[in-house]
Amino acid sequence: EPAYMIGGAFQKSNESCSMGGKNSKHVIYEGDEYNGAFFDRGPKFLQYNPTSAIITSIEHDHVDLYPSFEDYKQAFQFLIEELPNTGSLVIHESTLPYLDIKKCQAKIYTYGASSSCDARYKIEKMTENFTVASFQIEGVKEEMRNLEIPLFGTYNMENALAVTTLALGEGLTPDEVRGGLKSFQGTRERQELLGIRSDKTIVIRDYAHHPTAVTLTLGALRQRFPSRRFIAIFEPRSASSKRKVFEERYGESFKDSDVSIIISPETKLANSSEEIDIENIKKIINSHNREAHTTKNFEETLNLLLSITKPEDVVIFMSSGDLQGIPTKFVEL
Repeated sequence: EPAYMIGGAFQKSNESCSMGGKNSKHVIYEGDEYNGAFFDRGPKFLQYNPTSAIITSIEHDHVDLYPSFEDYKQAFQFLIEELPNTGSLVIHESTLPYLDIKKCQAKIYTYGASSSCDARYKIEKMTENFTVASFQIEGVKEEMRNLEIPLFGTYNMENALAVTTLALGEGLTPDEVRGGLKSFQGTRERQELLGIRSDKTIVIRDYAHHPTAVTLTLGALRQRFPSRRFIAIFEPRSASSKRKVFEERYGESFKDSDVSIIISPETKLANSSEEIDIENIKKIINSHNREAHTTKNFEETLNLLLSITKPEDVVIFMSSGDLQGIPTKFVEL
């Protein structure tokens, strides 16, 4: 019964925070590098004085706060240097070139797929309901085999591996971790199943707003539903996603979708020369022999979607906003 606060809500309980139980020994925060408040532009994860940390990735984002990648990396360097020698740093192998981990006092565990990592994973098989994976972690005598995890995609298996590594280090037993992973349904707006329409169309909601998040989400769903036609609806809404800096990468990120619909941003940037061009994204998607459409508003998007959806499609809504309720309307129509 840990105390916790996350940047979303659990699908199972619809809760995003807890004060913990009477015997709680841990406080768990999902803290990121974005600013904590409009009057404090420092990264929020430095506000928590963490004992231990998991770093899953380092990729330039939030360009409104971090104009250069050097600025961005420095936030994570501050984080690892803040950890005490009594804590642990569980860090993905891809982030190592960007940090000077010698300046970190905490015990360090690397994780990923390569044999050089302290913690490694292997996906054994995948169904529409769960992924079966095996974890091998240095210092844990028995390999954790045939873990049933109701999540999908490489990044979810890596997240599960990172959490397992830290949890075992904090004294949880392999059986406790196994049970926790098997019962974890994930958070809302992360590959969230909104419903299945009468024509067996599956409707998914995901927060994905960064090009890498779009790519990974579509890739994971493609593993889960390999034979179905995909329709992806994307709204560039966040301060970063509306900028031209990610335009080319967005075009590339929709290659795993059979049909893509890109919605024009509701609000515009002060400097129009920095603004994303959704027509250019459409051209890039078309260059990969994939169908793409652009729409001016949510009503037009819903009408287009209703006209092109076929039975047993997988429809994925991606935005950091609520898309004015059209995902729920689409499920109910």
